[in-house]
Order: sequence, then structure tokens, then C-alpha cells
Amino acid sequence: MRDIEFKTEGLNIITGPSSRGKSSILDIVDYCLMSERCPISKGFIRENVSHVGVLLVRGDESIVVVRALPDEGRLTSAEVHISKGTDKTLPQSPPEARWNIEAAKELLSDFTGIESLPVLMNEYDAAPEARSPANIRHCSFYVFQPQDVIASRNVAFAGLEDFYKKRHAADAAYYFQGILTIDRLRKRRELRSLTLLRQGPEGWTGRPGRRREVRWWWLVRWQVGQRGNQLAITRAIASRAVMKLSRKWRSGRE
Repeated sequence: MRDIEFKTEGLNIITGPSSRGKSSILDIVDYCLMSERCPISKGFIRENVSHVGVLLVRGDESIVVVRALPDEGRLTSAEVHISKGTDKTLPQSPPEARWNIEAAKELLSDFTGIESLPVLMNEYDAAPEARSPANIRHCSFYVFQPQDVIASRNVAFAGLEDFYKKRHAADAAYYFQGILTIDRLRKRRELRSLTLLRQGPEGWTGRPGRRREVRWWWLVRWQVGQRGNQLAITRAIASRAVMKLSRKWRSGRE
């Protein structure tokens, strides 16, 4: 096993001849921060090493992450070991893997101070306001800058070729730059709710001819949005049926 120590304060510079594994150090860190695929190139490390690990330090706390390298023909490995405490050290032999990737992401996000703030839009969710929280992977675009990206005029961040990764990186940018906080998100939701209450079912539109239909759609949105259960949907459908019967009864009297 070979240990490479970095200073926790200041700038660390790695120098050396070409093809000696300098870039692989960053690839190992990226892989231990739960990247989807193993970025470590095939060669000496992949042929002679079974596990890689990092020791992260934050104040008095430290966390050890050890992840198995993929088997031949596979792109990644889900075998992860995490140990958290004070004065931790990297193990001398591969420890037992008891963590899965998603749980490891949550623990690393919590350790690095990333709050579980719902900022990522999910267009496949039925609720338009539903969002997912950012995690440790959504800041990797800012942390890892390969030399080809640094030298490029047209590429600002690596790994954003995928549409959904690009959109999630844009959504998470508001949080990582300090623009969106939990307090601001709470106030934004309160303002949206107060605006909806002020408008009310009769004031959604200024078009009198659409008032009944607007009342129906407002009722569905309000009850489903507030309760989110089948009972609310049933009540909304029943309310619409009552409105239709009422219109028929009135037209019959006229």
C-alpha cells in the first residue's frame, strides 16, 4: 500500500515525469467520492490494486472511504466501506464492504456540509414542485478540472455531456454559490402559498366565461397539492360532477 499525504491547508502541487500516475490520484479521489464509473485508466493501478481509498479531514472529524476497483469487464463497483470518527487512518488491508453507493453519497454529503436542500428539478415527477436534494456528486464539476478542460476554450466543466447532469449542475449551482438557502426556500414557498390563497378559486382569471372550469382546476390543484392523496382527488372529481349537475338543473329551469 502507498500513502500520499496532502496538507489540509494551503495549496498542494503534484509534480513528476509523464505517465507516472499524477492524474490517477485525482481519479482515485473522484472514484472514492462515488462517481458512477471508475475514471482510473486501465494500466498498472487497475492490474495490481484491488481497492483504493481516501482519508478526508474536516476539523476534528475524519472519514475513511475505501472502494473496490471494478472486476475485469465491468465499469464500476458498488463495494464501499466507510468509517467515520476522530484520528482515523487508512486500513492496511481491504475492509468489509457494508455500504451501498446511495448511502455513501448521503454520508459524504453530510460530512462535507452539504445540506439536504431540494434544488434539483425532476420532470418525470407528477408534482411540478417536486425536487430532489443535491449531494456530493453535484459539486464534482467544480472540484475536478482535467487538464484538457482547463486548456479548452469551449468547455467550462468536465462531465456535462449528459443532458440531465448538465441540468442538475445548473440547478445545484444556486445552492453551491450561496444564492439559495433553506431559509430562502422556505420563504419562497410561503410566498407562493399566500399568493394562491389571495387569488382564491374565483380570482384565478378575469375571464367570467371560464370561472367554473377555473374553479374545478383550482380545486384539483389545491387539494392534491395540499394533501397529495387519493381522497383529495376523489373529492375534486365529485365537486366537478356536482357543478355539472347544477348547470344542467339551472338550464332546465330556464
